[in-house]
Parts: sequence; structure tokens; C-alpha cells
Amino acid sequence: MKNLLLAILLAIALVCGLSAMSGHFMNMHIVLDDMTLSPAENLLGIGIVGIVFTLLGFAVAVSVFGLLAFVVLTVVVALVVAGISAFWPFILGAAVVIWLFRDKPSTAH
Repeated sequence: MKNLLLAILLAIALVCGLSAMSGHFMNMHIVLDDMTLSPAENLLGIGIVGIVFTLLGFAVAVSVFGLLAFVVLTVVVALVVAGISAFWPFILGAAVVIWLFRDKPSTAH
């Protein structure tokens, strides 16, 4: 419980410190409807914008990766189906030969 309270106090201190830094040192202010937001609200707004951009980048990256994975998987499946459809008589003959000439397991009585 003590660690939880310490973590909460540390998070509050970090938010207050970072919001003051963004307001004073970087001169960043968000103005909505002729009203300047407080430093904490500035930090919250900047954080929300960062989260939205991160999610958009993740969605784009996943969609591109998903498209490439789908194309590769489709090509592999097409090649396997084409190979099986072209060589099925040889595959069937090899399976029959292997089945006929394999060693039968002997049963011990």
C-alpha cells in the first residue's frame, strides 16, 4: 500500500513538473475559445494528440504488414495447390509404393 501511494504521488509530481515545463520553458500553450488552458491541461492535450498519432501509426503499420503477410500466404498456398494438382499422379504412385513396401510391424504373441 505504501508503494502504491508513493507511485501515485510520484506520478502527480511528474505531471505537474512536466506541465509546468511545457508551459514555461517550451512556451507551449493551447488556446480554446479565447481561453488559455492551464499547464496540466496543455500536457493532457499534447498527450492525447501523441496517443492518437501513435495509434494511427500502429494501424498503418499493421495494415501494411497484414497486407504483405496475406499476399505471401496467398502465393504459397497457390504454389502448393498448383504443385499438388500438377503432380498428383506421381504423389499417389509414391504413396502406394511406400505403403506396399514398408516393413509391417510384427506382433509378438
